[in-house]
Amino acid sequence: MATFLRKMHEPVCRYDADVYNRLCTVIQALPLAVLFWVFVEKGVYDEIGDAFVNRSHPFPFIEVAKMVIVISSVCLIWHRYVVDSRFIAWRLSILDTLIPFGFAIAQSLLALSVYGSTLLFAIWISVLAALGVAAYWQLRSKFQGKHALALYRNHFGEPQGSKIYNDVDKYFADWRRNLFLYFVATLGAVLISLPWNCTAVIRINNIDFVIVAILAALIIIHLFSDTLNTRLEPWFNTDEEQVVHTTSLDQAPS
Repeated sequence: MATFLRKMHEPVCRYDADVYNRLCTVIQALPLAVLFWVFVEKGVYDEIGDAFVNRSHPFPFIEVAKMVIVISSVCLIWHRYVVDSRFIAWRLSILDTLIPFGFAIAQSLLALSVYGSTLLFAIWISVLAALGVAAYWQLRSKFQGKHALALYRNHFGEPQGSKIYNDVDKYFADWRRNLFLYFVATLGAVLISLPWNCTAVIRINNIDFVIVAILAALIIIHLFSDTLNTRLEPWFNTDEEQVVHTTSLDQAPS
């Protein structure tokens, strides 16, 4: 059992996975640094303190909620890259570099919009969703091919390699579709936040921000709950004797 389980926990392409993990870890520090600057320099820290000391001072609920969303996005993108990078099976291209940097820049601008309008905040959430679509479009386009399939067969053995390859391919396709739908939903949130007369009541009562916050929470929870670790859970729980038996039957002469 140890052999197959070890293969499940090891990256398919160790060098590329290590590079991606280090890249993501470094660049995700940028939006955290920007958020910390906003927290201190823009007065969120002082407003929170004043709200506790002086009960008449309003607590900055909206700004704090926006900061929670930004922090969650940093944790989420780091987590997804760390999990997904174990199953990379292609040579990295320029897009594989540009997309993670695009995430970091968009997250930094999202952090800077903590004290901005809900419209600006919604726009950057929409941009992050669009980058997610681009990321999974890139992943799946690179993943589909004989090279990736051959690496999976070599890493996991047969028939497990082909089956795991199909499961990972379906996961990439599902999340490209899911994030596109979320992107469309975020565009709706942007439209609601626009300064139109028909949406004035929504904006005055901060209903537009409530909609944006709920949508962001749904996206974050969904992305955290449905990862390759959860999709491949049956393979992580596969008994080694079952793997050997299945492989023997598959290789047996007809």
